[in-house]
Amino acid sequence: MNFRKTPPPINFNQAIKLETPEIFSLDNGMEVHQIESGEQDVLLLELCFKTGRWYEPKPQVSHFTHAILKEGTKNFTSQQIAEKLEYYGATMKVFAGFDYCTLSVSTLNKYLEPILQIVQEVLENASFPEQELNIYRNNVLQEFALNSTKHEYIATKTFGTNLWGKNHPYGYPTRPIEMQNVSISAIKNYFKTLYKPQNTTLFIAGKSTQDFQKLLNKYIGSWKKGITLSDNFEPKIKPNFNLDTFLIEDAKAHQVSLRMGMHILEETNDSTRNNKEYTNLFVLNTVLGGYFGSRLMANIREEKGYTYGIYSTIINMVNGSYLSISTEVGKDVWKDCENEIYKEINRLKNELVSDAELNMVKNYLSGYLLSLIDGGFNRLACWKELFFQELNVEYFNTFAEEITQVTPKQILDSANKYLEKDKMLKVFVGQV
Repeated sequence: MNFRKTPPPINFNQAIKLETPEIFSLDNGMEVHQIESGEQDVLLLELCFKTGRWYEPKPQVSHFTHAILKEGTKNFTSQQIAEKLEYYGATMKVFAGFDYCTLSVSTLNKYLEPILQIVQEVLENASFPEQELNIYRNNVLQEFALNSTKHEYIATKTFGTNLWGKNHPYGYPTRPIEMQNVSISAIKNYFKTLYKPQNTTLFIAGKSTQDFQKLLNKYIGSWKKGITLSDNFEPKIKPNFNLDTFLIEDAKAHQVSLRMGMHILEETNDSTRNNKEYTNLFVLNTVLGGYFGSRLMANIREEKGYTYGIYSTIINMVNGSYLSISTEVGKDVWKDCENEIYKEINRLKNELVSDAELNMVKNYLSGYLLSLIDGGFNRLACWKELFFQELNVEYFNTFAEEITQVTPKQILDSANKYLEKDKMLKVFVGQV
């Protein structure tokens, strides 16, 4: 075979299967989800707290609490913690999200015990020094001032605020006044209320040691339970969206940032991804703008040359989902770009996708789903997303099979049902 001229054959029969991790509980009731994987002596531990924006009493409290969680304890300064982690070649990262926050630790398994001692110190003795709060506050204020000059940031922020509503946890705008008003007392109270074993799930991937569970119990299972939160603590908030067109002018701009989108599958109280029509919509979105060979990319990038890239994406939050189209285009063609987007949507609503194109999309999605479960760390990330969406591995494995069964008629029907121009929020920032 001449490998320079003949591409390798495509394997359509690769099994796409995610396995359920081992699930057990520590002495304090914290649930642990473990995926044993790999030959390298490496472990990834992710403590996920239900402490994201969705649960905060005031804007920015969740963000600031989690951001400085590891920046000092009763016994160690932030520098001492950093030096200990560096000594063992480990990393500790924090991520504050909309629905949950994560404390992620990676380490060689031979150093698991001293690393767990550091984790225990952070969980039980985080002190939230005022100096660390001020340093972080100054940094994010400077970052905000810089971002506020960028059209991409302004467009994304305007889109989110109007998609969800300015008082919704997913939609409230980031403003300096809220960042300046976050106090140490508010942070400590938030930590005391929500950072508890029963409000935390531990996800682990990698090669474990023989005394692995014993060490987990010794250092994390000893973290004391707090007061069980009332079911009423979680807010019951519905989006208050503004389906309008927003033109934000910048006469000096050479480009226009474009954001268009809408809520999807709102009629169900269950997870969006549990909706029987989600698979069809997922494939439809891929055809429209979900990969490099999509309709939007072929038209607006390759044929028209309006942009370097344009994508449509389905974003699944725990408490809602939406479809978003985003790109940056030249100031003279932003209106033409909008019209071409509608043109491609209308094609999907009026013409059946060819079998050849649909097969190409299915092949792409097959590879994409395989990449999600390639290696222990990726499988852990995939499982974690399913867990917080209250889904299971059967859903993932069935979803992969359902994609292969989607027909051109189902895509056309889905486009007509969901891709409605009048339900789209549109944001344009630049010389408009």
